[in-house]
Amino acid sequence: MSDKLINPLISNEEIHPTLVKVSIFNIFYLYIIYQIFVFLAFGAFRYFVINERYNLIFIQYLYPLCMVVIPIYLIKKHKLSWNTLGLRKAKYSEIFLGIFVALIYVALVRISPFWKSLNFNKLDIENNYFYLVFLFISVSGFPKVILSPICEEIFYRGLIFGVFREKFPKPISLIFQSLVFSLAHISWVHFRIVDSLLIFVCGMIFGVLYESTKSLYPAMVCHGLINYFSLILSFVNI
Repeated sequence: MSDKLINPLISNEEIHPTLVKVSIFNIFYLYIIYQIFVFLAFGAFRYFVINERYNLIFIQYLYPLCMVVIPIYLIKKHKLSWNTLGLRKAKYSEIFLGIFVALIYVALVRISPFWKSLNFNKLDIENNYFYLVFLFISVSGFPKVILSPICEEIFYRGLIFGVFREKFPKPISLIFQSLVFSLAHISWVHFRIVDSLLIFVCGMIFGVLYESTKSLYPAMVCHGLINYFSLILSFVNI
């Protein structure tokens, strides 16, 4: 087995050579604008639509869709290719690797003593197992299982990790993007340290998958499956 597969962080291959043009300041400046816009848009929606279920669905779509505008803008501004964000064709073996990692993660977390302490935003659906299987194409499930994993991987791994690894050592960049990822998912209303730690671990997993495969697609698949199985397991209480 090659050293690259054993430890992808030691690879000297620069897979984001043009992301050096993107400044860290621009990313966080745009991120602040994004957060303000989402806050105002969600506030306006809640003012006119007094329905908690519709409000929840609205923010689940608004948040990732607005997030992905940042890398799109920077790609256009610096005339970069989407390949610089890791949107490269992945091998079938790499996709299966993402699936395998997701299954291992869910199994380990499910049998751990932390399971009962986790906070899940349970979906307002009937206990219908057919519906649960196709949860990923439902109005409530699609943003969690499909949309958010795609947009978040492009932003956190493709952009944040990609830019930081140009300016700092890879291990530090990997830890930093995981930290940002976990902080962005903190629930200040129902905060528990175990939730943040597990999200941090997920960020590390997705980052290593990206770095080792040179493609975001395995990380997207892994991210989506973890969200999917976590929702199902928390809903049916098995």
